[in-house]
Amino acid sequence: MKGIIDTLNKWMQPLKEFILEHQSNPLLWLALFGLGIFVFVTVYRALQKEK
Repeated sequence: MKGIIDTLNKWMQPLKEFILEHQSNPLLWLALFGLGIFVFVTVYRALQKEK
């Protein structure tokens, strides 16, 4: 279990650094939010077609 947590911490370190480095760029965060919404809607529609 400790190995899993250590691996996750290693993977999350670059993400933490990215967030801290770009925290004052609102256009980046809006673009990432929009991309997340786009992915969500696309996956949701694909799953609805399976019904």
